[in-house]
Amino acid sequence: MDLKEGEEEGLNQEEHLLAHGELLAENYEILSSHLADSESAILPLFPKLLSAAEKIKSIQPDFSKTLDSLQEIYIQLKEINSSILDEKEEIFFSPDRLQFVQSRLDLISKMKKKYGSDLAEILDCKNKAEQELEAMEKNSKNKESMEVEIEKIASRLASLSIQLSKSRRESLIRFESSLKLELEQLGMPGAAVQVVLRWEPNPEGEVSASGKSYIVNESGLDQLEFYFSPNPGEKPRPLRKIASGGEVSRVMLAIRSILGRQSNLRVLIFDEIDSGLGGEIAMDVARKLRNLAENHQLILITHLQQIASAANDHLKITKSVEGGRTFSKAEFLSLEERTLELARMISGQRVSKGALEHAKELLKKQAV
Repeated sequence: MDLKEGEEEGLNQEEHLLAHGELLAENYEILSSHLADSESAILPLFPKLLSAAEKIKSIQPDFSKTLDSLQEIYIQLKEINSSILDEKEEIFFSPDRLQFVQSRLDLISKMKKKYGSDLAEILDCKNKAEQELEAMEKNSKNKESMEVEIEKIASRLASLSIQLSKSRRESLIRFESSLKLELEQLGMPGAAVQVVLRWEPNPEGEVSASGKSYIVNESGLDQLEFYFSPNPGEKPRPLRKIASGGEVSRVMLAIRSILGRQSNLRVLIFDEIDSGLGGEIAMDVARKLRNLAENHQLILITHLQQIASAANDHLKITKSVEGGRTFSKAEFLSLEERTLELARMISGQRVSKGALEHAKELLKKQAV
């Protein structure tokens, strides 16, 4: 489509004239007919009018102004008639031309929606596309060498991906053993976690093995899933499907404790990690959390005083009903408020002196 700057404006004007071509021709005919081309036309009468005016002037000299006006009108009407005849000749009505103009405008409208708000932007887009096409044509000369390079990269990718997967599988035995020990320390002595690695088959995959193709993503070939068995003798099932919030939190803590600094995650959230815990195991969990907090920002939701006392900051979450609506409120606690809240977590709403002493002792231990 060979577009030109300003073409749309010209087409719009032409469409307007073509759409009203019959009406224009009809009214031009009326004008020319009444001015010069009919028995009742105005211009043929003027010679008689001027002759009569001349005779009046010869008798009545002050009639000269009227005669001058009539002569000016006659001259103007002849000029008007000449212009009308010229413009009448230019009136052209063609249904085929109208259809062409309208289809051209419709095409321009569609291109504006896709490539720019006006013809200037469309033409700019066209020029850029032509430049890109020219560059692509030049680059096509290097296509063969590029394909060879791609094959080399694909071969290298496949080799590294398979090596990485092999290394992961070799390390899984040690990882699962360490994970089991961590879970025992977190109050889950009978729990077991298996890490299952799978390759995802896909006809468009980058790696081929055993007659199949597999997808490689940013982390390699392996699709990882944790399988979890909370009690001895139970068949491991996907952790995401069967574990409670507390179990997931403890498994997550165990994994993070093993990996240590080897993580890009800077914020970790643990919900109900204290579920079913108490005593020394709860203190062990608290210590692991503090160690993990050296390299991560931890956010914990807990009802257990041992866990809460390990935090650097303590927020108390409360709910209230006002005007038939429920509101939640979070507030940072001062040291005194925190001690009182820990004591309440120990003994309930009626805080005893012993609970206060216990709360102070917990904070003292965690500060060491």
